Amino acid sequence: MTLAGPSPKARISSMRPTAWYQKGTGIVLASGSTSLIARWKDQTANARDLIQATGANQPALQTDGSLLFDGSASFLQTATFTLAQPTMVYLLFKQVTFTDTDVICDGFTVTSGQFLQDTTTPNISLSSGTTAVTNTTFTLNTYAVGAALFSAAVSTLTRNKGPSPTSATVGTTAMAGFTLGANGSGSAFANIQVKEVILFAGAHQQTQQLQVINYLSGIGGLGL
Repeated sequence: MTLAGPSPKARISSMRPTAWYQKGTGIVLASGSTSLIARWKDQTANARDLIQATGANQPALQTDGSLLFDGSASFLQTATFTLAQPTMVYLLFKQVTFTDTDVICDGFTVTSGQFLQDTTTPNISLSSGTTAVTNTTFTLNTYAVGAALFSAAVSTLTRNKGPSPTSATVGTTAMAGFTLGANGSGSAFANIQVKEVILFAGAHQQTQQLQVINYLSGIGGLGL
């Protein structure tokens, strides 16, 4: 029997993400390439595409539908747009390798909304001016959902449905856009694979976070 009601994707759409990069959708390969990615199109009506015009900096499409960022040069970045705290960032991703201070994602400018590899593998911290809220439960080479609330002293970072570390201030810098695979200036590259990214303007309550995590779990086959 098929249950009535909106699909998981429709439920997320109804929550009005500010940008949404979906697995296997909107991926534009570089001219003449079978794997290098020049653009990952935003699937909202906001058209906030992730772009990389330089061939040496383009991530590579993988057979599982993920984007591989090599940790040496590859990253994608939007144009600048209004995105102030509070902000929710959801990533369906895995860390391939770990290097202290490498940046998984950021805002448009440096240290405005970072997932930061911090000190000891596989720790990830947040930073919007101040590094804090370190989550020690991520695992290398294992896909997970990272769900972050950037909201000054009440910021949180969860892995899947686990608890967040105690909230501490991460700063108040506005993201003003989004960078994936590096910091906002295009350096501190992280070696990661990413299947999906969803950004929201505003804070989510626990029930809303679980809705997004459940959706991404289904996309990634995590079984949460």
